Amino acid sequence: MTSGAVGVIVRHAFTHAGIVVPPGVASHIFRHTVASRMVNHGASFKDVADVLGHQSIATTGIYAKLDLEALAAVALPWGGEAQ
Repeated sequence: MTSGAVGVIVRHAFTHAGIVVPPGVASHIFRHTVASRMVNHGASFKDVADVLGHQSIATTGIYAKLDLEALAAVALPWGGEAQ
């Protein structure tokens, strides 16, 4: 199955569900969701890049949105002065 075919199927499913998305975005929603969920569940950007077929980690960063609250909960305190 080609990526174009996946896009057609996803667009049809969104339309059937009454969800309006801009052209060319439907299948990317799944890629963003998978990348974000992987990172938020502990996968490295390298793991996500491999799953999505990215050659550049920078590209993966576009797809993977971090759960900033969860990140803040495990972040080490800053050693500098408070601003």
